[in-house]
Amino acid sequence: MAKPYQCKILLISKIKTSWKLEKKNTDKIVS
Repeated sequence: MAKPYQCKILLISKIKTSWKLEKKNTDKIVS
């Protein structure tokens, strides 16, 4: 079973990755 803190780390990394992708798309639209 996954430990709570491991799930939290996975969730944070997912959020960071999606945020980076969104930022890339925003930069494309802006430029």
